[in-house]
Amino acid sequence: TAEVVNLTGALLQLRGKEREAEKEKDLAQKEMAREKDREKAAELNQTKALKAMRSKERSARTALANATSETQGREQQIISLQRSLHSAKEREAELLPLLLCLV
Repeated sequence: TAEVVNLTGALLQLRGKEREAEKEKDLAQKEMAREKDREKAAELNQTKALKAMRSKERSARTALANATSETQGREQQIISLQRSLHSAKEREAELLPLLLCLV
């Protein structure tokens, strides 16, 4: 019976160690899961930041294209006004002698 008591005690100790090991394993698995969640969150944040940067880049390109188009439009207006002014000066030069004759 002493041997049974010793074996029972040893069995209880082993079961205690097994429970302890099981708890440690559970804690380790939970920590690994938390770490994995943190990594996924970091990846998600990076993806969001990248998308935001791409969106800003597209907006900047669109703004640049719009500004370029507006600038070209204004340049065309200036060219047109310069031509009109030149034509008006030519017409003035043609009409000036006639006006002087009338005076």
